[in-house]
Formats: sequence, C-alpha cells, structure tokens
Amino acid sequence: MRACFEYNDVRTRLVIHKLKYKRWRRLASIVAVPLGEMILEDLSDEALFTDTNNTIIIPAPLSRERLRERGFNQALLLAEVVSLITGIPIERNAVAKIKHTATQVSLKNRNKRLANPKGAFAITDPEKIKGMRIILIDDVYTTGATLNEIKRILTKTGAKEVIGFTLAH
Repeated sequence: MRACFEYNDVRTRLVIHKLKYKRWRRLASIVAVPLGEMILEDLSDEALFTDTNNTIIIPAPLSRERLRERGFNQALLLAEVVSLITGIPIERNAVAKIKHTATQVSLKNRNKRLANPKGAFAITDPEKIKGMRIILIDDVYTTGATLNEIKRILTKTGAKEVIGFTLAH
C-alpha cells in the first residue's frame, strides 16, 4: 500500500473533506495528478509490475446507499485521472460493495474499523480478475481494513498481484 500525501497535513484533510462531503468533484482532477505520477514512477521502476499489459485499475467501490447519498464515488474520480496519466484501463464494475457499512471515519475504535468491511465486497466478474495485476485506488488509508478486504477477495479470485494506492495515509 502506498499513499501520496500525509493525512495529518491540514491541507490534505481539508481537500479530502471538500471532495467527499462538500462535493467539490473538480478537486479530484487536481489531487489525483501527483497520485498518478507516483504510480507511473513506480511502474517505470518495474519493481512492482513486470508486465503492464495485464494490469487494470480498480477503484474501491461504494455501497448503493452511499453512492446515492454522496452522488459519486471519489475513488472512481481519482482512478479516472490515474488511468489518463498511466494509460492503464479502469475496470469499474469488477468489484461491488454488497453490504452497506458504517463509514470508517465514524468508527473511532480500531478493532471496529478492522471488522467493519469484512464480507462487504464481492467480485462481480471473476474472468476480469484472473491472472491480472491490479492497482487498487482509494482516497484514504487509515487501518487498511477496506483495501485489505478488497485485496483478499481479488487474490482469492485469482488476481496475480494487487497493490493499493491512496491519496492519503
């Protein structure tokens, strides 16, 4: 798991808050550029992936309820910019959030945060996953529970490699 910015930075927190809760979608096109550049640099080092032909980007999905409430998926907005920068295609519907859970930010207890996303995600099309190297994109990495749960089901389905990138940690 790699992050582009430190969540402890007041500016980073403010940008993420405005993006997610104030619906400032245009911020994604600004803050995702350094994220995409970091991913591109990592890929060019070939330490993470040796063959980008079998690589896809998957944004962390939202539940239907959260998507309806927010109106957009911030991870998808970030992933779209990363895809433009890296040239790696996005697989928008390969993973679904099948269980509506409390937001991670609303849970103050670490153990509750770790347990919250368990069983909340499902693979919708296993053939899109098998043998693929996957770049998993989300906005914030705190405990790693969400990305680790998605990584678990991707690996179980046959993903060759999964690495998570977030805007902030």
